[in-house]
Amino acid sequence: MRIGRDQLVAGYPALTVRTFLRRCRFGTIVPETAAFALKTATSEATVFLRELASLELIESAEHLPMDEEAAYEITTRGNAFANASAAKPVLRKTAESALEQFMERLRRVNASSEYMYSVESAVLFGSMLSAAERLGDVDIAIELLPKVAEEAEFRQWCDRRRYAAQDQGRRFGSTVDWIL
Repeated sequence: MRIGRDQLVAGYPALTVRTFLRRCRFGTIVPETAAFALKTATSEATVFLRELASLELIESAEHLPMDEEAAYEITTRGNAFANASAAKPVLRKTAESALEQFMERLRRVNASSEYMYSVESAVLFGSMLSAAERLGDVDIAIELLPKVAEEAEFRQWCDRRRYAAQDQGRRFGSTVDWIL
């Protein structure tokens, strides 16, 4: 799915709606949530949510949270919108160049002992498989295979990589960043 940067959805810029839907993917959406996200009044957010529902981007939730009169969940169509690209299409030649660069990086990753995983397989899918001259992006699914099976060895390797990253100037903003 593609959206335009100047497109309006439910009275808001499409990019704002996309960001809102991305943030609300995994929970129940109530008017107060929308009001906070859009920096608007709850009454205006209620209208916004009704319009998203009429566009089938969200639907009424089966179970209402406590003390809520209305609640919504994102639909499949809403998830597609949340994933929509606002980038301009690229020429096939540009996409083929990007694919070649990716394949070279894949070969370097697999040949290096620096990385904990190797790429077991890579599968091209999406618009690049068509005959179209203009493409939205290059879609590639990859399967990773760990190079180490033992949990203790895996943790030691991760620690070594974290410390190496720090030695090279990488700063971790939180414990979660360090772990991930």
